[in-house]
Amino acid sequence: RSRKFSTPTSNSCAPRAYPKLTLLTIGTTGATSLPAVILKTVAENGGTIIDINPEATWFSDYAMISGGYHLKGPSGVFLPKLMELVE
Repeated sequence: RSRKFSTPTSNSCAPRAYPKLTLLTIGTTGATSLPAVILKTVAENGGTIIDINPEATWFSDYAMISGGYHLKGPSGVFLPKLMELVE
């Protein structure tokens, strides 16, 4: 009896393993494909995207469209404030 194993797709495990994800994108333009896949997987599974960047990027646009946030400014300002909220 043989078993077939398939490679999980990017979103096949996420809903069960992490029902409410929060993704921070910090100072990136999203120029490579892996961050884009992660961003879309989180958004498609009901997660929250928080983009921290002095400039608007397609990450910040995607965050806003999917119900997340774009914190326009340096990460050195916003990260300490976010850490205070989660502590």
